[in-house]
Amino acid sequence: MSFSRLALLLVISLRASAAFAYPQAYRTPELDDLAFDSESPTVVDADGRRITIQMSRLHADLQVWNSYPKDEVTGEIVAHWRILRAYLSRAGISDQDCRMDYNLNLFVVPASMLMSRARFQSIYTANHIPDSQHLLGYYDPTLAVDRNSMIVLSDTTPAGNRSLLAHELTHYWWDRLCLAGFLSDGEKFAQKIEASFVASH
Repeated sequence: MSFSRLALLLVISLRASAAFAYPQAYRTPELDDLAFDSESPTVVDADGRRITIQMSRLHADLQVWNSYPKDEVTGEIVAHWRILRAYLSRAGISDQDCRMDYNLNLFVVPASMLMSRARFQSIYTANHIPDSQHLLGYYDPTLAVDRNSMIVLSDTTPAGNRSLLAHELTHYWWDRLCLAGFLSDGEKFAQKIEASFVASH
């Protein structure tokens, strides 16, 4: 075995051991049979709005290993919140929480996994996704667990990842701020905020 390969395996082993020192975040049945490497939970302060996040990546999968670095994710959460809050202000809609201490668990998997309609049948059906299209990510409010939510993300390209995260973060805020009481279509709203985020970056 070459030294470079041995070093790579050692780095992976150390990172995996450190990751598993943290409790595994709750996962819905679609992901419950999979092993993830979880980073330590982090509190993100988005201009006074706090979110506890935990990043988890499919165990020992080199395809997703370096995607969605935590520092970039936390920066995007702050930038995204500013764009969303500005939009709500212009629309005269309150940005006050109606769900307090609403955490966010982010799971990163290969894009190929999300193409599996057998594994994600409930998600494909609920979102009326035609056979010609496939999931890149989704938000789940995990209603069975109090004050918990999750986003599943695939690794595409750096720009695609930022766009996907912005879209799914909007669904998170839609739930946390109870925006259904002010706006009628959560998906169109997510597309609008995603486009604003992309245009600003």
